[in-house]
Amino acid sequence: MTSLSGAIFEVSRNILNIVCARTSRFREVCRNAAAIICVNRETKDLVHRTSGRGSGLFILNASTFSRTEVEEYRQLLKKKDYHGDLKAFVGGICIGSKGIYFALRALRLARDRGHIICYTVASTGPELGFLKKKAKELDLSSQVTFHEGFRGDEYREALRAHQIYLMPSFREGSSISIMESMLAGGVPIVVRASTPGEIVTPECGFAVPVTDSKKIVEGLAQALIQLTENRELLKRFSHNAHERIAEGFTAERYLETINHIYRQVTDRN
Repeated sequence: MTSLSGAIFEVSRNILNIVCARTSRFREVCRNAAAIICVNRETKDLVHRTSGRGSGLFILNASTFSRTEVEEYRQLLKKKDYHGDLKAFVGGICIGSKGIYFALRALRLARDRGHIICYTVASTGPELGFLKKKAKELDLSSQVTFHEGFRGDEYREALRAHQIYLMPSFREGSSISIMESMLAGGVPIVVRASTPGEIVTPECGFAVPVTDSKKIVEGLAQALIQLTENRELLKRFSHNAHERIAEGFTAERYLETINHIYRQVTDRN
């Protein structure tokens, strides 16, 4: 589901991660650190398994939004249109682990079942040529737009104009792009992996289980079709997606969490 170069990169990266996580230096660092802050549960579980450390592990997403930013995105949400043809969006660096080829296949499957959803891929990166080729092979040229990327107000306007954020990424850190889209009312469709799979709840979007590729594509397509057929669900998820980020990922919430971690560490010492 990736280009050859993308597959080589992912395999090499996975091997490097496995090797590094099993070094004595890694275990030493884990033992000596007063606290270890992880970006998601997957990372926390990995540290626990490979180092044997069971305490002093915390989860903290570094992406946060100020009250001013939240209010700006709330105004975009008020202008979002839930009627007519649906449009999906994805941004960020385009690499194999983003899983965008899964999204393309899901779009084709949804179209075969009578539902046409347009898709804007606002990305640059090494996988772009491969995806353009696959979009053409899937006869999606009229549905998929490849854009070099939006900036500033143009970017926020693009988020407002799209109702869905379709990014079945298997490896993400803080995942700022999906959080910005959710703040603007984009309903997220992801796979249940890494940070997006933890951010997206059943009340605000879809997190498709990671099984085999055929089932993942089927799950993504079903989510697209469900949002197309049920516009009330689309609107409710859109508002819930905004609230999920507006309430859970504020600068104030970040400071509270980091202060809590520092207090625990200093009290223990």
